[in-house]
Amino acid sequence: MQRQRRLSRYAWALALALVAVSSAACGGEDPDDGPEPGPIGTPDGGSGNPDGGTNPTDPNGNPSNGTSWTVLVYMNADNDLEPFALQDLNEMMQVGSGPNFNIIVEVDRSPRYATGGVGGLPDFSDTKRIKVLPGSIQVLQEMGEVDLAAPQALSDFVTWGMQNFPADRTAILFWDHGSGWTGFGVDETTGAGQLLTLPEIEQGLRTSLGSKRVALLGFDACLMANYETALTLAPFGHYLLASEEVEPGHGWDWRSFSVARQNPGADPIALGNSIIQGFRAQANQTPSGDAAITLSLVDLNALSGLETAVKSFTDVVAAGGEARISAVGRAREGTRSYQSGSGDPTQDLHLYDLRDLVTKAAAADTALSSSAAQVQQAIGQVVKANFAGTARAGSFGLTVFFPPGATFVSPEYGQLTRAAAWRSFLQGTFTNAVSVPTFAAPKGIKWSGTTESVRISSTLATGAAASIARATLFYGLQLGSSYFLLGDEPAEVSATEAVGSWDRSLLVVSQGTNEAYAYSNIEYGSDYASLNIDFAYRASASAPVQLCIRQMVFQATSAGLVKVVDRYYLRNGNAWGELSPQPGSTLNPIVRQLFVDSQGNTTSQYVYSAQTPFVATAAGDGSMVFNMNLQFRAIAKGTPVVVALDVRNASNAGDFVIGAGSLP
Repeated sequence: MQRQRRLSRYAWALALALVAVSSAACGGEDPDDGPEPGPIGTPDGGSGNPDGGTNPTDPNGNPSNGTSWTVLVYMNADNDLEPFALQDLNEMMQVGSGPNFNIIVEVDRSPRYATGGVGGLPDFSDTKRIKVLPGSIQVLQEMGEVDLAAPQALSDFVTWGMQNFPADRTAILFWDHGSGWTGFGVDETTGAGQLLTLPEIEQGLRTSLGSKRVALLGFDACLMANYETALTLAPFGHYLLASEEVEPGHGWDWRSFSVARQNPGADPIALGNSIIQGFRAQANQTPSGDAAITLSLVDLNALSGLETAVKSFTDVVAAGGEARISAVGRAREGTRSYQSGSGDPTQDLHLYDLRDLVTKAAAADTALSSSAAQVQQAIGQVVKANFAGTARAGSFGLTVFFPPGATFVSPEYGQLTRAAAWRSFLQGTFTNAVSVPTFAAPKGIKWSGTTESVRISSTLATGAAASIARATLFYGLQLGSSYFLLGDEPAEVSATEAVGSWDRSLLVVSQGTNEAYAYSNIEYGSDYASLNIDFAYRASASAPVQLCIRQMVFQATSAGLVKVVDRYYLRNGNAWGELSPQPGSTLNPIVRQLFVDSQGNTTSQYVYSAQTPFVATAAGDGSMVFNMNLQFRAIAKGTPVVVALDVRNASNAGDFVIGAGSLP
């Protein structure tokens, strides 16, 4: 399935003219005054029956009653998300612990990103165990500096929290960066930026919980509503609350926990729904709105039915041989994906909505219809609540890892023992996709131009079209002897050729008189377009380079207007979160430089396009923002340009043809 053609440069110019091109400031709310702290370690009520005890269960094995809650929050804020942690702690204080309800947090702050106290505590940069009260914070334990990216730290906190604050229902909630099945949390001070991997989370929970299962596991973090994550954590919880997509910096609205504070008998579904609605409402208080957010509540006790359905689906795919594998590969290209906007595919997490994937696959090959319907039905039983903004249509609650080839599968994926069946499917897919599509010899580019667009095509080798899972057009500039690729589009494939269309424009980023070309990656839906731009971010001149993606979603409204979601997402280690720029921080666009040897073989590297990086400046509220203008600029006839077509099969093997010359 191919995406729609790119908007014209005129439509993009109109849309970009509507954009306020600065990052939104972030801050917390003022907490209400509350009572003085009580004795350290004394729970406010609670039945004393920890999860995993004798509470009655529903037919799926979920606890069906209870009159007390303990919310354990593992808040790793020793990184660039620290400013948002202060905001969320202020939100928690607007709820606070009370009779039969406790909010207990292990929080690790950073010495770098935020200053000031919270809840009556002065500024700190180490780790504390705290009890959140209405309007204030009570320190329960001073921990010193703790590496929250270590499984032992997680185990120690959960063990301590459940022993000291027993309740009928417990929630264990993870707060930080997230990265799907690869893991969660970046502790910069003591963890060297490493993630707490999914197997390490499993280890920490197994050590602390044993055979007990808590009522709710949750991630106020990016990209954690993932099939492999759910399978791995199912032995430790009844429900999972997480987002398929990258979360905005404000994350959950922790005031939503008032539903359990006011009624400690509220069940996990009621609490989960309240958090989802609060998340959405808070997003709508920002200029970006809720168009690009997701959050879903998953019944972990119903996963076995989904596992069976997924296995049936993958068996039918395998039985169809390479032709069916190629069809599923093509379907993947039209499936809702997440954090996939980088021009460098090695930076992509390759996460796709599971239900949307099987639906698109069944449309590509009707032999998959029955097994796809089983997966759809099973997901409907597993996902108890789900919100997906209008720009994230096709998000049904769980992603799955489906990279384009074996080279994108790291050894760490093999450690996910409960995901063995899906891993076996991936291995079979890559092994059996053996037909490599190529262009006909002698390879060459044919192009023709109008005032509005350029048609670029190349003839395929006989029979090559059947094995093509992905076809891409690249375009850019020839500067002297160097080629610079500055954008890409999906290409169309017929029985005889691959064809792409370029509207003769390139993206220019400017800040005052400083301007540079940027790489544009564009995704289309039925009523939205998403523009993704790669930048190299430095928090300071001496800081390491981090990948930053500016994502702008242009959403058509029922009133015929255009709503814009404009955010910067930063890669920290192998995880993602919204960027909070630091004083003195800079951005530099990343583009792809292409080299061609005398035999026509190509290699490439990623380079910066701006001689002088773009600088963060202070907004009126004191926060740092990047004020940059964006423009799709028409390229004049006769300009030296480079274009290329790329075709790949379902295992990412394929061919590449390049052409250079004057723009017709």
